[in-house]
Amino acid sequence: MVDIGCDHGHLSFGLAASGIYSRVLGMDVSMHALKNALDNQHYIYTHSSSSHKNFTLEFQLGNGLETVKDSTLDVVCDGMPQG
Repeated sequence: MVDIGCDHGHLSFGLAASGIYSRVLGMDVSMHALKNALDNQHYIYTHSSSSHKNFTLEFQLGNGLETVKDSTLDVVCDGMPQG
C-alpha cells in the first residue's frame, strides 16, 4: 500500500494499524510534511495499545509513484479529502 501525498501521516498510520496491509509506504514531495509524519508516527506508536504495533510503516520523499520500485506495493491511496 502506498499513500501518495501522505502529509502528516495520519492516514498512513491508520492503514498500517488496520492490519489489512503488510506494509504501508507514506510518500510526499515535502520534507517538512515527512518530518511531521515521522513525529506523528513516533507519538502515535508510543501512545497506542500494543495490539496496534505489529505493522510496517515507512515514509519516503518522492513525487507520486516515480520513486516506488517495489512490486509488493500493489495498492495506491491518494490522500484524504480536505474538509
